Amino acid sequence: MFCPNCGSKLEEKEKFCKYCGTSLSKIESDTDYTDIKANIDEEDLVKSYVGNHYDKIVNCGFSFPTFFFSIFYTLYRKMWLYSFLWIIFDFIVLMVFDFYTCILIFLFVNALLAVHFSNLYLKLARKRIQQIKQNNNSMSNEDILNLCKKKGGTSMVALILAIFMIIIFIIFAIGIYFAIELFSDTETPSNHITSNLLQYELPPEFSNTNEYSNQYQRFIYMSSTDYCAIHIKMKKNYQNKSLEDYFKSSIYSSLEDKVGDITTKNINGTNWNYVSISNQKSTKHYLATIKNKDIYEIEYSIYQDDTKYCTNNYEKFINSLDFTNTNKDFNSI
Repeated sequence: MFCPNCGSKLEEKEKFCKYCGTSLSKIESDTDYTDIKANIDEEDLVKSYVGNHYDKIVNCGFSFPTFFFSIFYTLYRKMWLYSFLWIIFDFIVLMVFDFYTCILIFLFVNALLAVHFSNLYLKLARKRIQQIKQNNNSMSNEDILNLCKKKGGTSMVALILAIFMIIIFIIFAIGIYFAIELFSDTETPSNHITSNLLQYELPPEFSNTNEYSNQYQRFIYMSSTDYCAIHIKMKKNYQNKSLEDYFKSSIYSSLEDKVGDITTKNINGTNWNYVSISNQKSTKHYLATIKNKDIYEIEYSIYQDDTKYCTNNYEKFINSLDFTNTNKDFNSI
C-alpha cells in the first residue's frame, strides 16, 4: 500500500507512515480506488482481456480467421453486437440478390472486416475494460485483471451454439424445400385445356397472355433464367394440298437460321408434321396436322433455357397433344 500524503510505499499492516507520520487507519475508506486503478498498465488489462494470441491480434494486418470464418469468429471473440449486425446484413443480402452476387458481396465484406478486425476488436476491448473499472471501484488490481480475463477471451459455447443453430436452419430450409416440391407435385394439377377438337396439358407456371380465341392461343413462361412461349393456331377449311405446302407458305426463316428436315411424329394416334428452326437467339419447334379439314399448328419457341425448364416441358407438352370428338370452347386459366 501507499501513503496518501507523501506516496511512500508501506507495509499493509502499518498504521502510521514512517516517513511523514500520516495516520493510515482510514486509508481503506478514504483512498480513491480510481486513482489506484489508474496506475494499472493499460496494456496488461488489454492482454488479460484478449487472452490467447494477443500479439497476433495486435500486430495482424489481415485477420484470416475473420475472412474464412466470418460471423463464427466474431461470436467466438464475444463481439456480440458486431455478430448480430453481420447476421442481419447477410440475411438482407440473401433476400435481395442472386446466389453469385451474394458470394461476391460476402467475400468483399469478409475481406474488408478482416483488414479492420484488429482495430475494431481492440477498440471494443478497451471500451469494455473502462466499463469494468468504473463498475468495480472497490476491487483490487489483481481482481480487475481477473475480471477482464473472464469478460474477454473467447467463448466456445457461443461458437458451438451458432454452429448448432446454423445446422438447424439448414435442416429446416431443406425440409421446407422438399415439402414445397412434394406439395407442388401431388396437389397442383396440370392445366388441362380443350380448344375445338384439340386438347393438351399446359406446363406448370406457363401464363395466359389473354391473346386467345377458339382459333388462337398464346402462353409464355418467363424467369431470370428461362423464357419460352407456346402458340396454338387453328385454320378452318384448309385448302392447300399438303402439310408440306402449308409449312412452306406459313413458316419463315432467314439465311442465318438452321432449318431441319420435315419429319412425321405420331402423337397419341395422330400424325403431325414437324420441323425445327434454330439460330443463336432461339429454337422454334413447329408441328401441324389436319383434322376434319381444319389445320392445327403448334409453335413452341425457346429463347432462353439456362435450367432446361423449357426443354423438359416441351416433351411433356407435345406428348399431351390429343384430339377429342367433343367440341368445346377454349377454357381460360
